[in-house]
Amino acid sequence: DPTRPAEFRPIIEAAVRVLGLRVWFMEAAIFDLAAKAAGLPLYRYLGGAREKIPAYASFGEVREPKQRADDALAALEAGFTAIKLRPRHDTFAEDVEEVRVVRDAVGDRLQIACDANQGWRVDTFKPDSPRWDFKRALATAKAYEEFDVMWLEEPLDQFDFEGYRALRA
Repeated sequence: DPTRPAEFRPIIEAAVRVLGLRVWFMEAAIFDLAAKAAGLPLYRYLGGAREKIPAYASFGEVREPKQRADDALAALEAGFTAIKLRPRHDTFAEDVEEVRVVRDAVGDRLQIACDANQGWRVDTFKPDSPRWDFKRALATAKAYEEFDVMWLEEPLDQFDFEGYRALRA
């Protein structure tokens, strides 16, 4: 039933688990069908238009903390008010150091978000790179509080619902 797009979610999640693929395009197509069935353009079906949409600068590659601080300052100079880091170094200490150095460089002039990419390194070609476990995710979340990180995205596997529940507590 295209008028009930939420019912497709379990099917999409199963496809991700079985196929190991990101199938976001399926969800977009399903919402497009729902909007068509409602006789609305998709943007209106999803709530309408905005005059402005806040954007953040997102950094993906693993870099040394000083380089990342320079990137953050460049984003600030370009007019961004927020950035998203992916601090996935070999050690917990290196990840925390990157966030600390960036926060020291930008002060409170930029909001900082962090994405752990489900606990994988960004450069996944490094074969000995450990994936985060619950203990690492919790320690990281607690350490980032000191730097006023506005969110920590995907510190665990996307389907580790129990881990996320425990992390939230």
